[in-house]
Amino acid sequence: MRNISKYRFSSIIDLSNRVSNDQIHSQLKNYGYLLVKDKRIDWKANEEYFDLMEQYFEKRALQLEQSGKVDDCFPQYKYQIGLGYENIGKPNYDKESLKLMIDQPILIDRDPKWKYFWPYRYDGQYNPPQWVPKDFPNFERIMNKWQIQLLRTTELVLEILSLAFNEKQDFFYNNMNKATHLLSPIGCDLQKHQINTRFSGYHYDLNFITIHTKSRFPGLFVWLPNGKRVELRIPEQTVLLQPGKLFELMTGGVYKAGYHEAFLTEEAKRESIKQNKRWRVTSTLFAMLNDDTILQTMPYFKDLSNCNQAPISVKEQFQKELNKLSYV
Repeated sequence: MRNISKYRFSSIIDLSNRVSNDQIHSQLKNYGYLLVKDKRIDWKANEEYFDLMEQYFEKRALQLEQSGKVDDCFPQYKYQIGLGYENIGKPNYDKESLKLMIDQPILIDRDPKWKYFWPYRYDGQYNPPQWVPKDFPNFERIMNKWQIQLLRTTELVLEILSLAFNEKQDFFYNNMNKATHLLSPIGCDLQKHQINTRFSGYHYDLNFITIHTKSRFPGLFVWLPNGKRVELRIPEQTVLLQPGKLFELMTGGVYKAGYHEAFLTEEAKRESIKQNKRWRVTSTLFAMLNDDTILQTMPYFKDLSNCNQAPISVKEQFQKELNKLSYV
């Protein structure tokens, strides 16, 4: 039987206080993620977002069940906009990473999850723009309001990271101020599936940094830099930031893209039945870098890194990653 390590929190960084460089590096080195508090966040917007997406996934799942098809899907864009339904995508992981994991993952072929991709901006270069479901009149307002909250927190954290990495305070902001960030709620049907179902298999994210807040049900598991798998329970009114692949490339592999999975626990199943709520919805934002940003090891990390990755633009790297993805 696999050893699944008991979870313990990293410390929580209060963004209203001064944050030391050592604190940032210690958290990333030991845990591979950051937990932060931002008193500016309107948490009612988070609840409104959860309510919306629970209703949305419920309605679309019923539509798929009754008709065998569903609205709002764009397979021609590899589901990078609008709705992606269960079992259409495969988890994205690097086979070499398995050698580093003390707690070996159980790999799955397809993700039985739902998702919705909501891009932050459309400047004529990104194709297609946001897709608004026709039967949810408040969709755009609610999604934009919550997305902006998360981006504002992310920008402040990235200012702190810029200084911790010996760059100017606006270094990361200047490399992401034209990017198409994605608010990407994930929907997991807790009542349809059995305990121990993996909704999102062992994977890393393609983007720069991934932002989460606490879901209404547990189920997020991460692999720490030491290779141990732990259940990560985000505290109330706290934001989780986890490095993606672009972050790994910018730091020369010193800070790896975080591996994680979504898992149906006994507690989540029990609470779903008790509360008569079918869906576990995540509050997930994929923060990107500008298409023309060159991914190469930052000067701070050059003496710490053994990475021989040739410089590559974000656009080229992202296309390479998308080409690896498989959809039915």
